[in-house]
Amino acid sequence: MPPHRQSPRADGARRPARRRERLVSVRLAALFVATPGGEQRLREVLESDARSTQSEEGAERFELFVSAEDARRLVLIEQWRSQEDLDAHKLSDHRNETHAALHGEDILEDLEIWICEPRDGPA
Repeated sequence: MPPHRQSPRADGARRPARRRERLVSVRLAALFVATPGGEQRLREVLESDARSTQSEEGAERFELFVSAEDARRLVLIEQWRSQEDLDAHKLSDHRNETHAALHGEDILEDLEIWICEPRDGPA
């Protein structure tokens, strides 16, 4: 019997086929607006978070961009292997530190988070 096939069970019953679970990537765009004068500190907080997050399980993309037209506007592009990986990220210590800085310091004027999907629909 070829090695990729399952051997039959002793009782002759078929083994259940293994289902391959398809993971669906989760994509986010987080749009930040710094308070006037808070640009540098906001950028530092988000860059630190990005460095820590990039090595997390399931983090496929975590990139920070600064607007070329307005340094107060930053965009964080995230892609996670699964919702479970994103949920685990939300519970991480560094994520909690980032959240505390964003909402405890006077550096964040506005924040929008978009759940995104490819233009042609979910992957």
